[in-house]
Amino acid sequence: MKRLTVILLLITGACSTPKEKDAWQGEWTATWQTDRSAPGYEAIPADYAFEMNGRFEFDTDKVTISAYGFPKCVFQSDTTVFTQTWMLRGDTLELQNQPGEYGLQYKVLEQSASRIRLQLVDDIFITLTK
Repeated sequence: MKRLTVILLLITGACSTPKEKDAWQGEWTATWQTDRSAPGYEAIPADYAFEMNGRFEFDTDKVTISAYGFPKCVFQSDTTVFTQTWMLRGDTLELQNQPGEYGLQYKVLEQSASRIRLQLVDDIFITLTK
């Protein structure tokens, strides 16, 4: 019984609380950035952009992401809009296509009422501002 209690406490602690999620609610302007000098980007022509704009719109359980890609953008060449479920787990924002599936994990580097800074893999950073 003691083991079950510990497991339940760990599961409960790993998921976001409603208060934490409330701070994320609403529409955020998004900027994706990566460093031109990061390994693997050496062969990309100098006229390519290493920054892309968009937006994140969080509601209670879902987030709609609009990424405004364009020709010669390292992230994508056109606009994409998609909706996923989301949750916070400690210092990680997890986006999932379906609840319970493995999804993209963003490390939360900074968070205030008007600015959130996220990291995806080693060299992609997303700044959200209200």
